[in-house]
Amino acid sequence: MELEIGLSNGGVTPVDVTSVQVDAEVADLTPSCKLVYLVLEEADECLTQATIREHTQLPDRTVYRALTKLEDAGIVESEPSLSDARQRLYQINYSP
Repeated sequence: MELEIGLSNGGVTPVDVTSVQVDAEVADLTPSCKLVYLVLEEADECLTQATIREHTQLPDRTVYRALTKLEDAGIVESEPSLSDARQRLYQINYSP
């Protein structure tokens, strides 16, 4: 399964999410979870769901479900956005 990830410089990079090496904690999750994880891992800052959707080109519902699974597994953490309380900011949870 090959998907394209939009980069901050405007370019698009194709990624085969079935062959990408990911951490063991993510290995058993769905391809959409892996893609969302990869986008968050490459990010220099916390991302909103809308930004993740733009980078992955996945539907809103798919991104929401992937973030929920990743959060439930303790892989991703979120916090309310200080600039817009309607949004949440997501990042990888690196603490053990």
